[in-house]
Amino acid sequence: IIIDVDGKIQRLTFNREEITGLSYRNDDLKSNKGLNKESLVTRSSDFDVDLLFQNLSLRRVSEAGKLRGYSIKQNQPNMDLTKLGFLKEDIITAIDGVDITSGSPNFVKLFEQSRKSGNVVMTIIRNGKTKKIKIGLQS
Repeated sequence: IIIDVDGKIQRLTFNREEITGLSYRNDDLKSNKGLNKESLVTRSSDFDVDLLFQNLSLRRVSEAGKLRGYSIKQNQPNMDLTKLGFLKEDIITAIDGVDITSGSPNFVKLFEQSRKSGNVVMTIIRNGKTKKIKIGLQS
């Protein structure tokens, strides 16, 4: 999988399984599993992390020359990130507790670790407040 992070291309590789390397149900794209938007911000959603990373682009968000974080944008029209708890103005500042606002974050490594665990916690800034969104397969 090739992802675009602030105009730089990074590659994620996955082991091939029977037919594809991804394991998700098509209805995951259409249903939020009955959870409301507020609950997705605080609880896990039953959603495949591989699918999330395959369908997003990250763009740098800077203020006064300082990196604030990354905005998230869906790559596929059928991928509704609001069902996972994201809003258009959200700025991601950390992935699984790793600050991505300084230096050069290794997104490939962060995404690989999340893929292996099946879960990811993204720390975001929304309306000036810090929140966490946990996405992954329910245990």
